[in-house]
Amino acid sequence: MDAGAVLEWLDHQAAATAFSGVVLVTRDGLPVLSHAAGVAHRGHGVPVTTTTRFRVASIAKMPVAVAALRLVERGLLALDQSLIEVLPPEWVPASMTPRHTLHHLLSHTSGIPNYHDVDDPGFDSFEACWARLPPQTVRRPADLLPLVADQPLRFPAGERFEYADVNYVLVGMVVESVTGEPFADVVRREVLEPAGMLDAG
Repeated sequence: MDAGAVLEWLDHQAAATAFSGVVLVTRDGLPVLSHAAGVAHRGHGVPVTTTTRFRVASIAKMPVAVAALRLVERGLLALDQSLIEVLPPEWVPASMTPRHTLHHLLSHTSGIPNYHDVDDPGFDSFEACWARLPPQTVRRPADLLPLVADQPLRFPAGERFEYADVNYVLVGMVVESVTGEPFADVVRREVLEPAGMLDAG
């Protein structure tokens, strides 16, 4: 398939609202194809450009984990350290016990309840969160704590795997607690800049 056919296909997908994004193909470090298609904001009809920044949702868990593991590498944290020793008391959810460690959070084996139902086939459970906590008030990981602060533990730490976004929210809180810096600054310094991802944040 030649470049013209690829561009035509992308534009067709964008017109059918099946794609909004940027495609970049490089060879030997040089761009061979760069194309933007679709809209960045459907409500206002803002088109995607090659400089549009996208929210990447759970893909961000990887740099979160890397940032925390860089702190482990430096000896500022330990994978088996009790998180109650690390977090300030006001950041400890009711479901957290002295057994909870960074390992439990990173491996989704903490049993700490998620702030939405991940088994909900639609987005009703997720959207209900923002009726309780307006998204514009969330700037740092601890801002999400009210959604889970008083929820009971679902199962003992380490008993089984259960995917829960809240685990990585708590990792962000651990990173802030250990470094005394905003989580986003730590991720930028420890992960994004060393990886050359200067336009990510």
